[in-house]
Amino acid sequence: MKKTLSVLLVSFIVLYASAQEKKVKTGWKFGGALPAVSFDSDLGFQYGALFELFNYGDGSTYPDYIDHTYTEISHFTKGSGIYRFMYESNHLIPG
Repeated sequence: MKKTLSVLLVSFIVLYASAQEKKVKTGWKFGGALPAVSFDSDLGFQYGALFELFNYGDGSTYPDYIDHTYTEISHFTKGSGIYRFMYESNHLIPG
């Protein structure tokens, strides 16, 4: 009985999750952020963060994005740092 109930419950959850409509994203959206933490004997302790932004425009190309940015800012305790910015776009320079 427990096995049958478990199978029915899992089946219901899977069907419910797959029946949901996917919301189309538009405009600039925050992709996520992570801390940047490490240690190197030559550079010292590293601390900082990285994050991503996505531009979906009017949503007509969703789930593909129009523009994507990646930014990383971190510093080492012995004085050096990493300041990285990446911009990716298929529409800035066509072809």
